[in-house]
Amino acid sequence: MTGKAKEETMATIGLQKFLNQLSKNKNVQSVVSEFNRLGHELAQKGHELNERWTEGKNQTLKQAQTQYHKAVQSVTATQKQLDREVASALLKIRRSASDVEKGLESYRKKAVAQKERIEKLIKAQAKGKKTAASSKKRAPKAKKAAKRVSKKTVRA
Repeated sequence: MTGKAKEETMATIGLQKFLNQLSKNKNVQSVVSEFNRLGHELAQKGHELNERWTEGKNQTLKQAQTQYHKAVQSVTATQKQLDREVASALLKIRRSASDVEKGLESYRKKAVAQKERIEKLIKAQAKGKKTAASSKKRAPKAKKAAKRVSKKTVRA
């Protein structure tokens, strides 16, 4: 062995002897046992705190989940109500659009019928003027037609 290695082994041996003598001392033994007891108590307290924290965390998590589920139910109910209202509004709009289309079709038919009557009357008046020039007997008929036109237009 070299000199340096011998010194290290002798220092290690000296340290071990010192530790053995120290460990045999009652004061040191009581301090060591007190440290062991405190370490054990700290481990127990840490375990208890961890359990309490876990319980608190679980309780908080459950509360958050409950609130979330209530919010989801509320949103779902509101969405269903909104869907019903939209469907109802669409149905009313479709019905009124159908009624408007029917009304417009009715008015269109009436307008076409009135237009045809007016055209017939205008043609009849035009024929009445032509026939009045050719024969005098037909002239009173033309006047009657003219009177009819005025009566019908007043009625409409």
